[in-house]
Amino acid sequence: MANKSVLGLFVDENVVGDALSSLRKVGYKDNEFEVMTGSPYPEGTFGEAEPHHKLFRYPIFGAVVGFTVALIITVGTQLAYPMVTGGKPILSIPPMLVIFYEMTLLFSVIVTILGALFESRLPKIFMGAYDERIMTEGYIGVVVTVNESRIKKAEDTLKKSGAESTKRGWECLTYLSNRYTFIVLLFSVFFLTACAGDVKTGELNILGDTATLDMPAIPKSGSHAIVIFSEMHYQPSYKSQEIPRIMPNPEAVPMNGKEINRTPEEYKSLTLPSQYNYDELSTQGALLYAENCVYCHGDNLDGKGKYRDYVNMKLDDGTVINKGAYPADLLSDKTAQSTDGELFAFISKGSRTGLAQYSNDLPISSGMLAYDAILTEQERWALVSYIRKIQGK
Repeated sequence: MANKSVLGLFVDENVVGDALSSLRKVGYKDNEFEVMTGSPYPEGTFGEAEPHHKLFRYPIFGAVVGFTVALIITVGTQLAYPMVTGGKPILSIPPMLVIFYEMTLLFSVIVTILGALFESRLPKIFMGAYDERIMTEGYIGVVVTVNESRIKKAEDTLKKSGAESTKRGWECLTYLSNRYTFIVLLFSVFFLTACAGDVKTGELNILGDTATLDMPAIPKSGSHAIVIFSEMHYQPSYKSQEIPRIMPNPEAVPMNGKEINRTPEEYKSLTLPSQYNYDELSTQGALLYAENCVYCHGDNLDGKGKYRDYVNMKLDDGTVINKGAYPADLLSDKTAQSTDGELFAFISKGSRTGLAQYSNDLPISSGMLAYDAILTEQERWALVSYIRKIQGK
């Protein structure tokens, strides 16, 4: 049933206080009536209930929520992908503390702002009973908003309390309160404007003198497996006072790098390039191995890294998951008898399987990454040098 409102107009401030007392005596609650004036009065002047804000609760609640979210994100992500990088422990406290601080502060600020809105007197969408004389002639209005069945009693009480005149008005539905209406509108705007963006497919478009590169949202390879905001990560920023770059010829073909694609036979005959120093490369290779290879191939290059525990893992019910080949033993005779060029090819294309797929023009789907998209040519030769040093060759 719809609510109704009735307005009583008063001239004397003391009479207004008596009217509010009379409304309370006949059963009306403080949240069912309010005082309207054309000039500001301190809260409680007419005996109305003074609001008691509880704003301090909101930042505390937001901080707890933010800390909890940060804990779930950091711990959950690292336990879901337990990869040791550069000797770092699975749960690394220093970066976790940064995320804890940022998320705690962020949620505390957001919830405090929302709390200030909820605790404030929000704009009324449905006006109800009103009289312009409140603003123009200095009248004081008392508005009672209740169920339609109780409106007559409120009107009689206002008249008996000395109201010079009364006026009825229409109010919103009972269940559609002013505060909840604001919350619904706020979240409606949020959801309607969220998740807006393009999913790039990876195209080079040349329109007149302008070239645009649309990177794919999910590239096939590279150090960034999933690019969510591709236009931010690959933006061609201009510097201060920089002239526009010379645009490429529309007939030009994009070039991804200087490295030559070789056949397996050509890889087999490769040797360490003469411009590299073996000792310096092997030292660099030790660091690269610790960052990229130790998780699968182990500290001793024997293929017994932590990843091995997850390959062909048998569950309690007998189900085998993560089926596939175990990481290669880099100290085995088979690996030791491979040429330097073959080792370079295995690293570049993702193991022997990846090289075979590459040579047959098939997508590389081996368990090992193809590091030609991640490491430079020198870095891959550094890994070869380090492996040879450990093998004693």
